[in-house]
Amino acid sequence: MIHGVYAYRERAVSGFLPPFFMPADGAAIRSFLEAASDVQHQFAKHKEDYSLWKLGTWDDSSGRFEMLQDNVFLVNASVERVNRHES
Repeated sequence: MIHGVYAYRERAVSGFLPPFFMPADGAAIRSFLEAASDVQHQFAKHKEDYSLWKLGTWDDSSGRFEMLQDNVFLVNASVERVNRHES
């Protein structure tokens, strides 16, 4: 199965948090927005600092990564979904 490779970008540190895997863009976006709406979560406390990006894909059958030439912005924690990029 092909999984998306995603990472949260934290503006306050000008960098990305460690990447993670999800089966589709929609699942990654939903998970991120749920965290951003949880008042106990760091994303909700500083919404303006966090965004979700797609970095590439990973094939769990072959173990191979395919990274995108340019990372794809999916959504910011402080706004609704901006880019409908489906995998």
